[in-house]
Formats: sequence, structure tokens, C-alpha cells
Amino acid sequence: RANTPFLTSLKARGELETRQGIAASVATGASLPLLFNVVREPGNVAMIESKTANLFRAAKAAGYKTFWLSTQESKNLNDVGVDYIDVIRTQEDFPVDVARQGDQAIVGQLDGKAWGERNFIVIFTRSVHSPYEENYDHAAGLEQWQASGSAQPVPEKLGNAYDNSIFFLDRLLEKKITLLKQSLQGNSLLVFTADHGQMLGESGMWGHNRLYPTVASVPVAMHQWSTTPATSRYSLPDNDYVSHYELGHWLLGLMGFALINPQQVADAHYLHGTDIYEDNMYRKVTESEEGLRYCDTRQVSNYGKAESC
Repeated sequence: RANTPFLTSLKARGELETRQGIAASVATGASLPLLFNVVREPGNVAMIESKTANLFRAAKAAGYKTFWLSTQESKNLNDVGVDYIDVIRTQEDFPVDVARQGDQAIVGQLDGKAWGERNFIVIFTRSVHSPYEENYDHAAGLEQWQASGSAQPVPEKLGNAYDNSIFFLDRLLEKKITLLKQSLQGNSLLVFTADHGQMLGESGMWGHNRLYPTVASVPVAMHQWSTTPATSRYSLPDNDYVSHYELGHWLLGLMGFALINPQQVADAHYLHGTDIYEDNMYRKVTESEEGLRYCDTRQVSNYGKAESC
């Protein structure tokens, strides 16, 4: 389905670089701390608590003004690095706008912002999260595939609602990028990903929070522009698959920091469960010429022991 016309147009013009991503976790509350603290190994809570490789901390040290702009709740800032964020706006700061406009309310947060000379901006929205139709039902005429007021089978209805929410997100991205291009000076780099994927009927299940390949599958994309003759051009990691850990590692490098991880192994990744502060469940994910292979589910207490995959 043609549910991403804006992103597709960028890709057709050679202005969008894409990879298949591997989420850090199957749940928002775990995925965000793992991503923003650039954590790879199961059970590595010390890396989260120390903020050694925290992206906001690195950005501040590199001279960036830091922003967290979100239509989601402030609870999602848990262990993300609030001590290093200059400007925080969450659902609680403009609840009426969010209730009326959904994620479109974030556009108003971008307009007229007091940006710094250099900026590290995180925009965290909810456009493609169940219940999908609630994310776009305020936008008149947006429904491209029938999902409301019909007697169609539930799987078809949910699938249509999901594709409508993707279409809504695509339109929202166009608005956000247009505003950022009007207000940010110099070279800009926009990286797009998701905290986790969604099951759409695979194995008879919907949603996320499960250690399944579909929940691990997220987009990783990059778009760059400049208001002056560009002095630098960047490229995403040259891998078939880019994990959240690899994405965070790459972002640290762009900001001038080198993360040395003696446990890092090429083509081996980890999909973490929901309870990262406990004896969490996880799955090792390995790359081969045939694609991704998901090892059996294990607990953190068994991490480091011999396993077959």
C-alpha cells in the first residue's frame, strides 16, 4: 500500500537513506533507556545508571542545546538522561492540544522554538501505536482505508487502521521536516526510528511486548539538508541491519566520542524483554547471508553461558 508518499518521494530523489532496524526492546519503557544509553548486553544496568555513553550527556559535552519534545507522558523520560536535557516538553505541558490534535500538536512545539547554535533534538510521538485509529481520528479526511463504522472482520479493520496511522505519520513527518528546515541553520541530520515494532496478526497476536521478530523489526532512516553549502555528508552504518545499539554508537561517533565495548561482536545483537532492571528475558539475534536468526529466549541470569543458535 502507498501509505508513505512523502518518505517515498524523498527516497526516489535519493534524499532518504534506509536500513532495516533491530529494536533494543519490545517495550517503550525498556527500549528508550537502552537506546539513549547505548546499551548492548542483557543485564547491563550499570551502563544505564552511570550514563557513561548517554546520548544527551554526549550532546551537552559536545556543545549542543538539547531538547525532548513529546506528545507522550513524562514517565517515558525514565533513565533517558533528564539531567542533560535543556528543554523538556511532554503531554503534561500541553494536554488540551494533545487531546484535540494528537501528534499534530508537536508541530506547534517546533514552531518558533529558541534553538541553539547547535541542537540535539529528540521528537517522540505516538502516531503508530494501538489503538491506531485514535491517533488520526481528529484529522478529517485522513482515513485512506476503511477502519471505522464498518462490519468488516476485525483483522482487516485493524490492518486498515494501522496503515492509516502510517499514512498519518508520513504526513506528520513532512510537516515536521518542513518546519525544521525553515528554522534550523547550517547542516542538519534527521534520524528516524521506532522504539519497537507491532504484531499485526502474526501467530494470531497483535501489539507488542513479546520477544518476536516482528516486534524487533523497526525502520532506521536518515534525511539530511543544509541551509548553506554543506561541509559534511553522512551515511548510516554500512550494514544490512542496524540495531538500536549500533545506531546509538554511530550517533556518539558523529558527536566526536568513541565508545569502546570489548563485548561487542559483529553481526550479533540482543532483543531485550520488558523488565530490564530484573532477571529479564532476552533473545540473541545473529546475522547471516540468509538474514536474521533469532536464538531461543533466555534469562539474564544465564547470559554468558554456552548457547546454541
